[in-house]
Amino acid sequence: MKLIKLLLVFIFIATAVKAQINVPASNILAYIMTSEKDVDLNEYNYFWRQVGATNQQDRQFLLKKTKKMFISIVIFNQHIWNCAEQSWLSGKKSNCQEATAIIADLKAYTTNTEDINLINSLQQKLDQVLQASATKTNMVASNGQGIKIDLNEIKLAQKLAQKVVKRANLLLQEDFIKTY
Repeated sequence: MKLIKLLLVFIFIATAVKAQINVPASNILAYIMTSEKDVDLNEYNYFWRQVGATNQQDRQFLLKKTKKMFISIVIFNQHIWNCAEQSWLSGKKSNCQEATAIIADLKAYTTNTEDINLINSLQQKLDQVLQASATKTNMVASNGQGIKIDLNEIKLAQKLAQKVVKRANLLLQEDFIKTY
């Protein structure tokens, strides 16, 4: 379960920084992304009200500002856990080309120091997860605690990452269109 919380930290810290939304709104995003309920029109409208985008123009502005970074990080998370599984099974650290390409793309996309620090942090977390998976050891969290990484946790994180990608694509659109 700690691994899944780590996944959420990757996503929602990035969201709060790049989207420049307040903490309650990022908490609402976290809730919607991990909820068992379908993303419906009510949740969609609730989220956009909380981030202060109640009309199409406001949504367009926020989407332009956030979609590149947020969606890329959500997909990055999906790749991390696929590569973690490969590393676990092979006993060798995967080079995780897909996630590495996203990191390079994000670095090319921004010159903002805060964003670059976030991207560098994501790269470090990727390396730590892959190393811990390959060696079947705990990953050390920023607070010094060990985070158990095993195949079961990786599988749970993969499922959550896949779910978050679908939910993010539903939530981050100008007009609500149910697509799954």
